Amino acid sequence: MSNKVPRSRILIIGKANAGKTSILKKICGDADIPIVHDRNGKRVIALESLDPTTGRGLHNVENEITYPGSPQFAFHDSRGIETASITEINRLADFIARRGSSAMSWEQRLHATWICLPLDDERPLSEAEMRMIALNPEEVPVVVVFTKYDGLETRAFNKMHREGGVSLREAYRAMKGVAERLFKEQWLERIYDTEPPKPPFVRLKDLHKPEGSCEELTQCTENVLKDNQPAHKMFILAQKYKLEKRLKHALPDAIKFLLSEIGHRGQDSLDDLVKRVLTWMPHVYQRTVSVGIIQACPDLIFSLLHDWIGYSNHRNIPNSTNVRIVDL
Repeated sequence: MSNKVPRSRILIIGKANAGKTSILKKICGDADIPIVHDRNGKRVIALESLDPTTGRGLHNVENEITYPGSPQFAFHDSRGIETASITEINRLADFIARRGSSAMSWEQRLHATWICLPLDDERPLSEAEMRMIALNPEEVPVVVVFTKYDGLETRAFNKMHREGGVSLREAYRAMKGVAERLFKEQWLERIYDTEPPKPPFVRLKDLHKPEGSCEELTQCTENVLKDNQPAHKMFILAQKYKLEKRLKHALPDAIKFLLSEIGHRGQDSLDDLVKRVLTWMPHVYQRTVSVGIIQACPDLIFSLLHDWIGYSNHRNIPNSTNVRIVDL
């Protein structure tokens, strides 16, 4: 991967067993083992988890965590802040402010923070966690990630069946509703007592299972980054999207150009449109393309253009396009 496309850089905060490892493995690939470098670029250790119990000194927030299969993501891990002192909270806040500053290069800038809060125990939110959630700086937006929601459902089931004497069938039937009520009363209402802006939140479950997904988290992160176009694009580029989904992100970015140029420059406009769309394809290496993206996926591209702007001109689509694509 070339350094011409900066990494999407995320700070992930959470105590041991908060589900941080599961989140990163889902996003970056289950088979990949994370690699850690210190702030000077020196390899520290290859970790199999982000559990603070695996070793002391590994959770320096300045350290950068990457995955071989998803090299355009860089993560910073902070140990759980549920018992953090004011000094530790201030140190973390300083890190966010410094790495989120516009004075920082795009390659080193922090783009978002995920605060992971597991729901499989009854521990209430601590004051330290509330302080971090309330920070929510505009430059580095926060997403509150409630993990192990399936654990909360299990607690709700046990509360009814074992403690309340409700039958197995009735407890299972009512489990989701009770879990929803507990979530709102014990967690959500506390968060939304904070001063605005209110951070968005997601709930994740079953991440230890193959069917578990972080799609809600990635979509929420895309949404909070929409006002920061470079960070938004980098986050999308870092993900392992299929071609069709990449095009759905790439084409709106090219539509303004298409509207202003097509019809004025003809073939050149289409070639430039291809170039612009291909900047959203980080897997493409430097080569001459014999068949353009428009020629390769005409039905998809023109159906999307028609849906957005009513464009339906299929004339003069090039049979080939000699576009030099830079290695992303």
